[in-house]
This record gives sequence, C-alpha cells and structure tokens, in this order.
Amino acid sequence: MRLLALLFFATAATAGDFDDTARVIAGMQAGPTPSTYAQEVSANWNEYDRRIGRPMRQWACRELDSAEGGTVFYPFSGPDLPAIYQLFPDAQRYVLVSLQKGEAPPLLEGFSKEELSDYIATFRGLWKFYGNMGFFRTDDLDAPTRAGGKPIGVVGALMAFAVRLGFEIEDIEPLRLISTQDQLLLRSQIPPGLPNWDSVRLSLRKDGRRVLVDYVKLDLSDTWLKQVPGPRRWLEQIAENPTLIKAASHLPQQEEFSILRDILLTKAPLIVQDETGIEYSALATSFNVQLYGRFTRPNSSFDRNLQASLAAAYREKGAKVKPLPFRTGYEKDAGADLQIASRSALPPAARKCP
Repeated sequence: MRLLALLFFATAATAGDFDDTARVIAGMQAGPTPSTYAQEVSANWNEYDRRIGRPMRQWACRELDSAEGGTVFYPFSGPDLPAIYQLFPDAQRYVLVSLQKGEAPPLLEGFSKEELSDYIATFRGLWKFYGNMGFFRTDDLDAPTRAGGKPIGVVGALMAFAVRLGFEIEDIEPLRLISTQDQLLLRSQIPPGLPNWDSVRLSLRKDGRRVLVDYVKLDLSDTWLKQVPGPRRWLEQIAENPTLIKAASHLPQQEEFSILRDILLTKAPLIVQDETGIEYSALATSFNVQLYGRFTRPNSSFDRNLQASLAAAYREKGAKVKPLPFRTGYEKDAGADLQIASRSALPPAARKCP
C-alpha cells in the first residue's frame, strides 16, 4: 500500500512539476492513504530541526549580522542547503560549490515501479542518517540505487531540502561555468555542444520573497584553477560575500587548495567555519576570530595534528570561548566547534531573535 501511494503521488505530477516531485521525496505530498515514508521522513526532519536546525537559527540570529538581500558563498558544500539557510535566512542568493555534477532534476513519473521503490527506499535511509547527523554523505548520494542504477544525486536532495525549509520551487534550470567565462551561463547562453546539466539554479519563493540557489560544479584545487582563468575570476567575485566552510575534509589547509584559501583570506568580509576550514593561524592574521564550542583534535579519519594552532587557541582563550548549542560537522571527542572570522571587531547588530 505504501508503494501504491507513492506511485500515485509521482504519476499525479506533470513533467517538470519540480515542486510536487520535491514534496514526494521530502515526504510532504498528500495522498489517499497514510504513508509510513512520509511519517518517517517528517520524524527525522523534526529531529534534525529540534537538535540542530532551530538552535542553529537562534545562535546565528544572536551572533551573525544579517545578510539580508545579499549573497552567501559555500564552497565544498554538497547539497547542504539547510546549513547555509539556517545561518543566513535573509539572503537572496545562496551559491553552493562542489565537485559533484548538478544533474537534471529527477522525474519520478518516468521511473518504473522498481526504480521508484528503490529510489524512495534509498532516500528513506538518507533521511534517517540526516535526522541523527545533520548532513547527507557524498558517497551515499553518488552510489547508484539497486534497481535502475540511478544515483540520488545532488539536485534531488536540494529539491527536498528546499521544500522542507518552507520554500516553493518555481523553476529549476541548468547553469554552466566554462573555462573562458567569469560568470555563470544560463540555459540560453550555454554554447552548443556542451551538456546542459552540469550546474543548476533553483528559483524558490517563500513569504512573497524570491530566492536563488545556484549549485555550481567546480574543481577548487590549484591544479584545475590554474588552467581556467574564467572560473578563477568568478571565484574572486563570489568570495566577496559572507562565506561558510563546513565538513570540508580539511582541504582548505592543504597546499593544493592555496588559490581558494588565499582568495578567501583576501576577499571574504566574513567567514563562518568549523575546524576543517582555513588554518587558524592564517585566519587570525587576516580576521578577528571568535571561537565557539570545543576543539582538541580532528575527527579520527584525519591526521590528528591538523589545526594544532586552533586547538592551542581554544586552550589559551579559555573563558573567552563562547558555547555552541548544537552539533555540526564531523564527530569528534570534544564535540562541535565553529569560528566566526570578521574584518570588523564590532558585535553584530541587535536583532529580534526567536
């Protein structure tokens, strides 16, 4: 009965009806019978919001200036729309950059019965993990599902997150960033012969306000950026906005990511990051840095000597370190940490917080 209900939801949506498709994936689509999938997804999302989402919004309101009407940049993001939205809910544009392809939106009405069943079963597991940890794992999104070899991908996750965050999806269209251009090209501007679906733009609406989510496929390593002058110039432009770095596998600390690191140290007005972002000694040279939470050493998957300067700063600052009322990033013995790095020493403007 559960599968029949989901099939009803999927076939009821017309091709290109992105909002309805997103609500199926997010467990929000109404149907003729109760759906255990919808109940499970709602329970997992509510658990995420209770433990992470709501505390993160409240913390951000107290500790961060509003980015109202502006753009926020999130390198190494995957499809993690919730984190950047919780921290900067008033932004008009979110730019997420990762190495994964921004594929065409899933059209569930074109799936076979077996493909749909497997796709939904895979997403069920992802939502359960998200409720506990607050993120989707890249490997899970890339892995083909059993029935049709269709990976979940980035775009399906972005769509589901958008509607769970209260947005209506008005449109999804392909974007392209090519080696000779320092701007994103929309569908009509993409040169003939290049695949359309590489990066994507979600046009969203909430409370009468239009919001853009640009997911851009881009290799951020020095090896690639040295070969593509256009995308490098584009990065220099987009880095002039508040920036979030979270669960980035400590890549910004590696020498082969020095171009992006130096761009951010030079251009970004504000950086919110966990221990996987820019090395603390470099960050503190360019910014005023406030520490939150606790940090002693990285997740056990990484070299324990990484961010030794950050661990020392947490020890030395003692009572000046502020609490962090939610978990974020990779699991660690000491719990969670964030740093706010600002060009200004002034506290954020007073706002009415929930």
